[in-house]
Amino acid sequence: MKKQLFLPSTNRVEGARLERYYVPVDYDARQAIAMAIAGNKFGGRYIGLPLRIIPLVGSGRFEREVYRVGFKCQMLNRDLPLALKELGVKLRFSDPLTVLRFVYFNPDKYHTLVAQFTDTRGRLRTLCVSRIGQWRYIVIRTPNPNGFWHAGVDYLVERGPPPGA
Repeated sequence: MKKQLFLPSTNRVEGARLERYYVPVDYDARQAIAMAIAGNKFGGRYIGLPLRIIPLVGSGRFEREVYRVGFKCQMLNRDLPLALKELGVKLRFSDPLTVLRFVYFNPDKYHTLVAQFTDTRGRLRTLCVSRIGQWRYIVIRTPNPNGFWHAGVDYLVERGPPPGA
């Protein structure tokens, strides 16, 4: 289910788009991250860290309410948290398993989809999934604070504090 919301304008987020989706996630699935990556059948992969340090943020099965946010301007990695805050709703990036389940259930709802997370060693990471036609690929790496994303890139976020906080 999707609902499009248009948000009030500020300089950074003028014309931002926010679309709501519901994504089933099973945190108790055996090797949940590895199985979610395999299930997506990515044509290309660059995963610059061991899968075991990608955190699972919960346990059990849930239907997560997520939002696909799109900005109409280029966005620096270091500016993403502030841009989300400027939308006027308390938002945080979705966890890696939720992102992987989103792209599995919504393969035609993104061109490039980004989320940031902290691995179990405390390092900030970026998860990026892109598609060109039917070809899809995943990149997980340490972000450059001065690195940027072009206008048209979407970010997967959720409302409220992280689970367990």
